Amino acid sequence: MATFKQGGNDFPAIGILPGKAAPGRNWARNAMFAAVAIALAACHSAGKQDKPDSSAAASVETGRGEDASPGARAQAAGALLDKSVALVQQGKTEEARAICDEIIRLYGEDASPAMREPVATALFHKGWVLGSQGKAEEAIAIYDEVIRRHGEDASPGVRGQVAKANLNKGWTLMRQGKTTEAAAILDELVRRYGEDASPAAREAVAMAIFNKSEILMKQDKTGEATALLDEVVRRYGEDTLPAVRERVAMALSGKGMTLVEKQSKAEEAIAAFDEIVRRYGEDDSPGVREQVAKALFSKAWTLGSQGKAGEAIAIYDEVILRHGEDASSGVRGQVAKANLNKGWSLMQQGKIAEAAAILDELARRYGEDASPAAREAVAMAIFNKSEILIKQDKTGEATTLLDEVVRRYGEDDSSGIRETVARARDRKARLSR
Repeated sequence: MATFKQGGNDFPAIGILPGKAAPGRNWARNAMFAAVAIALAACHSAGKQDKPDSSAAASVETGRGEDASPGARAQAAGALLDKSVALVQQGKTEEARAICDEIIRLYGEDASPAMREPVATALFHKGWVLGSQGKAEEAIAIYDEVIRRHGEDASPGVRGQVAKANLNKGWTLMRQGKTTEAAAILDELVRRYGEDASPAAREAVAMAIFNKSEILMKQDKTGEATALLDEVVRRYGEDTLPAVRERVAMALSGKGMTLVEKQSKAEEAIAAFDEIVRRYGEDDSPGVREQVAKALFSKAWTLGSQGKAGEAIAIYDEVILRHGEDASSGVRGQVAKANLNKGWSLMQQGKIAEAAAILDELARRYGEDASPAAREAVAMAIFNKSEILIKQDKTGEATTLLDEVVRRYGEDDSSGIRETVARARDRKARLSR
């Protein structure tokens, strides 16, 4: 918790640090890892194009028959996979998993080359869905099935699915705290697929190196971890695949945070954040845009940590100016955080009226936003506004805001929001004494 001073009085207001892990990426309480897994994506294999629902349904029916051509069967499997992904996005994970099982039942023994990738993809999707349901052991068993069935397949598309299965198996083991097993899997993935040219394999290898660096970082092997982050940049710095560009940006960001948090090298950290903006500032991929916004946010936070509040505010303003109208959930979260920390910095400067206006606008604009970072920023903004009111002897209004934090977010499972709710309850209790 950060403290602000105005006229000799302390403000127990709070700001967001750039290194906070996203919900779902915490391995254990007080042991946050920024490790990443490959999520689901729509299937466009076998020449399949996006179709309206009626056309996709027709493809499925055409491809079910025993006499259907390999191309028709591949299109049918692809349409089913896309339906499964859509159901996941709607939160209907049981239905999504049932469709994966249907693909495996229909085509699991199909010997045609065109069907191997859709079947491997369906298994991977099933593993991912099980993991998203908190069924880690079942997910690992399915990832193992992908590897067992398809591990020796020479097809680039299938090799990519096997690489992804290894990556997500390692990630799942990391979440279970089995870091030695996870590290071995990640090392083997890089050894086996490090020279693979397929897009899915390149993405998996870049993520595997990044995740191994996270293991080393938690083991306080900062030098080895940083070397791996540099390796991601060296191997993939010129890669044109959006998902890989995102991993390169993440590696540079991770290096920057390591420099500032573990080595107190703020200037070198800022250089790493600037490099992300230089490389990817005009990139139109949502994931990369989020990393650019995050780099700017991290630069601002670093400047603020050096007592350069004015410079920090200027960079927070740049995040807001560049990305304020971005519709991407991840980017919106970074903008919300920038507004929160701008208000936090203004409080440090004693500019309470300006800070209060920004906090009010943040809560108004992002109050219904579903992104985890935005929700956390709004909860903190309401709490910080209550602190301003307390210092203005407006205890009743402050208590109302503290109650609002608890009412809105009392059941939220995000660790950051839970901390803010706990602070709100504690603050109200102290006001009542």
